[in-house]
Amino acid sequence: MRGIVRRVAILVLAISTWVASPFIFSQSNNASIDGEITDPNGAVVQAANVVLTSKDTKQTSAFVSDASGLYSFRNVVPGTYQLSVTAQGFGEYVQDGILVRVGYPIRQNIQLKLQATVQRVEVSADASALNYENAEIRSSIDPQMIQQVPLLVAGSMRSAASFASLMPGVVRGSGDVTGAHVNGGQSQSGVVVLDGISLFNSSGIQGLTGAVLDFPQSPDLVSEFQVLTSNYDARYGSAAGVTIENVRSGTNDFHGTAYEFNRNSSFNAIRWGADKQTKDIENDFGGNIGGPLKLPFWKNRNHRTFFFVNFEAFRIRGGLNRQTLSLPSVAEQQGDFRDWPAPIYDPATTRPNPAYNSSQPISASNPPFLRDQFMGCDGTTPNVICSTDPRLQNSLAKQWFQFLPTLTNSGPLNNYLAPPTQVSPMLSARTR
Repeated sequence: MRGIVRRVAILVLAISTWVASPFIFSQSNNASIDGEITDPNGAVVQAANVVLTSKDTKQTSAFVSDASGLYSFRNVVPGTYQLSVTAQGFGEYVQDGILVRVGYPIRQNIQLKLQATVQRVEVSADASALNYENAEIRSSIDPQMIQQVPLLVAGSMRSAASFASLMPGVVRGSGDVTGAHVNGGQSQSGVVVLDGISLFNSSGIQGLTGAVLDFPQSPDLVSEFQVLTSNYDARYGSAAGVTIENVRSGTNDFHGTAYEFNRNSSFNAIRWGADKQTKDIENDFGGNIGGPLKLPFWKNRNHRTFFFVNFEAFRIRGGLNRQTLSLPSVAEQQGDFRDWPAPIYDPATTRPNPAYNSSQPISASNPPFLRDQFMGCDGTTPNVICSTDPRLQNSLAKQWFQFLPTLTNSGPLNNYLAPPTQVSPMLSARTR
């Protein structure tokens, strides 16, 4: 019975892979490793056995160099790798610690030593960061930095796209990274790519703005973050910058994380001009776990299937800010504008200016029309509308004033401190 279940599972998995393969490979955002193998004299070495081993999952890929001494590994999943080369008559070459980034072409040329002089050459170093394959310019935030550099919890769920402000060619101007310009391009006009799939918002807001606000990816979920600034592939169209995010994958060992980021206004000072502390309590919490997928009916040791699950939730009580607004003061609601810094004129007294000179430009000393300032019922109080004025009595303003909130302070400007805004909770769950 167990054998039948295993065969059915393999069949379903094979069919699913076959059906989805055109979409998977067409949207692949993985990297590549290739290079040339030569001997100490610079002559190419053919039929060399090249093995690429993942340090995270222990998976291996093999390649035999061709007649030109070239080898190539395509569709390499981001991670840390070991590269080993063996050939008849030559000592073994091993390079450890090659960091493969998202979509990055790696050129690693190898020179083998004669077996008579050396048995094994070990190199512990990353491959060259130079791009030998094309003129594409991209910047990358490595997994170590993503995990070690904290992000501010400020009104919304954390987004790995905020790391873009650390990259050359990304200019924020004022405010946060949502309005940033990539390599001088227009803001909100880039492309966001998650695991090879482009994310678009029908509202038309794209680029880093969409990556932060519409499609926020937790830094605990993302293994690498990149921004392509210029000379990138035509598949991205005419986008002004390309934001690439890659979701973490499970490894050969089980790893998990639980976290909680808290922001509480009790630790903040009262803002200038406010009568009391603004309530702002924010909680960003979640956890993740990843590792090898072990099924009871799957006993093959060569089976390599991994999973990674991340959950994050964000809750806020109160608001980030209490806006200060300017509403009509109590005196202004009665027609008394003596607290207003500029004169207020009666539009009913508009008349042509007999001294207007049409050959001269219009200015404060040469107006085409004249108006009289409101002077109150006694005719001597500037900026006061007489209470018996029929226009004031018949105005709909009184009906509108009854819906105004009670002012928090006197004065013509900044006289009302609005209540804090409420933000709905946010949830994010990702599985790979």
